[in-house]
Amino acid sequence: SQSEIRHSPFEDGVMWLTRKIDGKNFGVPEEAVPDRLTLLLMMTRWGSYALWKDDKVGSIEPGKWADIIILNGDYMDVTVEELDTLYPIMTMVDGKVVYENRELRGNLLKFNTDPNVAAWEIEKNTATDLWRWSETGPQIPSVE
Repeated sequence: SQSEIRHSPFEDGVMWLTRKIDGKNFGVPEEAVPDRLTLLLMMTRWGSYALWKDDKVGSIEPGKWADIIILNGDYMDVTVEELDTLYPIMTMVDGKVVYENRELRGNLLKFNTDPNVAAWEIEKNTATDLWRWSETGPQIPSVE
């Protein structure tokens, strides 16, 4: 049998946060519903602890693997019902780009290094076909 390809890592999260499956409520009490930040922690930092890999993954810290996804939108800004419209436009595993959306090639990708703000910025239509991190970061060739 052919299974459906899932494009968003947050499809199940929408069910958690709205308490609905296929538009129908399921009987989880309000106090059992996490907020979106808690859901994100469940999928990252706390998930790594459950896998006994919290020394390697789950947060961005010196000495940990750079396993990162860059989304097509802002997780904290979209409505809960729209979380499942978010999907990865770039994926890094252990600091190496393993996936990038072809439509985004040739654009500048910058990471805000302010410790109080973690945000990516994309400048469309730059003159290069490489991903670049900030002005001084490494240039990463496009993945074929």
